[in-house]
Amino acid sequence: MLFSITASQAQPSWKAIRENFQFAKKVEIKESAGKNFRYEMAVRSESLDTLGGVRFFGAATDRNDNLISSKFVNIEKRSEQEWTIFTIVGRLPENTAAVWFFTSVTSTGTYYFDDISLFLETRPGSWKQLGIINSSFEDSSPVLFAGYAIPDQKSKNPKTTLSEKIFKTGKHSLMITYTDEKEPKNLLTGE
Repeated sequence: MLFSITASQAQPSWKAIRENFQFAKKVEIKESAGKNFRYEMAVRSESLDTLGGVRFFGAATDRNDNLISSKFVNIEKRSEQEWTIFTIVGRLPENTAAVWFFTSVTSTGTYYFDDISLFLETRPGSWKQLGIINSSFEDSSPVLFAGYAIPDQKSKNPKTTLSEKIFKTGKHSLMITYTDEKEPKNLLTGE
């Protein structure tokens, strides 16, 4: 999975991979450069691989959206009810203007995402939560991914929707369903 950050319209630029579905969240954090952070996301899966098909990482950028750090990949996991809370932890470089957090679904199954949050350490042991737009997929905007960047996907797989049945808090979670795609049959021969 390769991503590259570009300065055009402050959006990341990457190719969608047929086997993956990716979405990204950009958080402006100019006054917080040099501080420790914790980015959390609640995830639940109906697949048998216990979330082996979900990947996360973060990357700090400067004011022109140029990458200024290697990926933040240090991830902690804990369980809350039937959800797994994934937390990316790291320290922001001094010239950080924003952090992009990337989520990728890579294998078949149904996945639910909810309760995205970002915490900054204001002093040792003291954390402050920053506001994140549409952090729990409750935005009433007609755009499912309001506040998120997603690549163009030509495939109808995966199916993305808001779940009103399974959610951690609020009334919705983001539901992504990947089905096992078989090779298309040859319509002329009936194979």
